[in-house]
Amino acid sequence: MKKLSLLIMAMAVIAPAAFADGGSFSGTMDFFYAADIKNDAAYRRDERFDLNYSAAMEDTRIKADLRAEEDTLKLNDPTSKFYSADENATVYLREGYISQDINFGGGIDSINFRAGRIIYTWGNADELKPVDILNPQDYTFLLFKPIEERKLGVWSADATVYFTQDIFLEGVTIEEFEPDEVENSRIFNIDSAETAQLNVTNSIQPDMNNLAKPHYALRAGAELFGADVHAIWYDGYDYEPAFMSQLTSNPLLPVASTVYYPEIQMIGLDFQRALFSGISVRGEAGYFIKGKTFALKDTNSPNPADNPFLYSLVTGGNGFVEKHLVDVTAGFDVANLFVEKLYMNAEYNGEIMADHTGDIQQDEAEHTILATIDYPFFDDKITPKLRCLYNINDNAFAAGAEAAFKISAPYSITAGVWIIDGKKNSYYGEFSDNDLMYLEGTATF
Repeated sequence: MKKLSLLIMAMAVIAPAAFADGGSFSGTMDFFYAADIKNDAAYRRDERFDLNYSAAMEDTRIKADLRAEEDTLKLNDPTSKFYSADENATVYLREGYISQDINFGGGIDSINFRAGRIIYTWGNADELKPVDILNPQDYTFLLFKPIEERKLGVWSADATVYFTQDIFLEGVTIEEFEPDEVENSRIFNIDSAETAQLNVTNSIQPDMNNLAKPHYALRAGAELFGADVHAIWYDGYDYEPAFMSQLTSNPLLPVASTVYYPEIQMIGLDFQRALFSGISVRGEAGYFIKGKTFALKDTNSPNPADNPFLYSLVTGGNGFVEKHLVDVTAGFDVANLFVEKLYMNAEYNGEIMADHTGDIQQDEAEHTILATIDYPFFDDKITPKLRCLYNINDNAFAAGAEAAFKISAPYSITAGVWIIDGKKNSYYGEFSDNDLMYLEGTATF
């Protein structure tokens, strides 16, 4: 706490001096506290200060987001990207890049170049975003923070060629690998339902030096029939860890599992179109050609003939199979539902596995519905919000309710609760003991 306070004070002193260069500063102070409802215990305290800088000089722009943070969920965590065992707080560059526009004649309108630590936003869905995979995420904040706030910037370069205002081609190269932040999450857990029977014998984050291949992505955009449409291609690593298993000679640990990050290839498509009366439709789909693996069924039988997982290990496999996967999300939102300012978003997400066989633990298709509704009133001073993710396959859900109170323009307080339920080892049921309530205070300048 003391270290974070000193960092905030130092940043606040330095910031005014930089105004002389013509740039502008803004900032956010955020306090987040969560408590475990069932165990009546503290879950997390996160304090952060974001200092944002932006400057424009003719066709050149600079943007930077510097963050000072103290997070009790990550303290003394040697596997964290930003924390180490001897630190109580950390300062890091969440996003920072330089952008240059070059104007052309002829068939090209302009070209934009960016380089630095960049957070990309691809796709149009709300939470379950199949094609928005260029950035790793902090899954320790899953459900509580929107995806835009969970993303972590990556060192990369980006070039976008605009043929017209509505037609462009964008290319991205990502020169580093940083995995999703999952180790200390009590919501998104590395021992997920499909791999709970495994004994992971190495760190969640293996040697990153072996993940040296750059990531590449292309996106082409155009307006078609009144809709914004993008075609996407991605070739890189999956930021979410996967597993491989093998038999051992140790009778106390007969099966050992290794965490790794597979190479993935995806082609995708997204669209968004405004209709009438504040209604918009949107959707995105990704077809994963490579890199998606699924656990074989483990019946706990010692006979390999009756246990697909064990049979795979005995015959030289690793207990998992790789399959093509279609991941699609489609839905709509309404800006003024029945009354002014009443907002609703509803989306369907489906994951369909190609060439599914009966020995795979996961269903051939997973179906999830996401709905969000909020309504600001009292001159936008109070905004209650309801959100629910419901998995049809397992009849499991995660539902949240919160109320945000805007004290004045720069200050707000939010209180909320998340309830997670479902049978054990279901899509959300494995986290059913993690019901939480939280309080968040935010100040901006």
